[in-house]
Amino acid sequence: MLQDSVRQLKTPVPPMLEVVALESFFPPPTPSLEESRSGKRYLIERLLNHRDVNGRRTSYLVRWRG
Repeated sequence: MLQDSVRQLKTPVPPMLEVVALESFFPPPTPSLEESRSGKRYLIERLLNHRDVNGRRTSYLVRWRG
């Protein structure tokens, strides 16, 4: 039974599926913003996850310039 589970883990992933999965986790970088004072800055987007006392999850999209 242990050998069966090891074989399942070593099955190759189709290349197209791998590319789609990577793009969904790592989106392309955002274009830079030109500023007169400090050169280039970037608009950064991240998902911030929060879990309250009752166990409910909430996701917030957070944007900032960095």
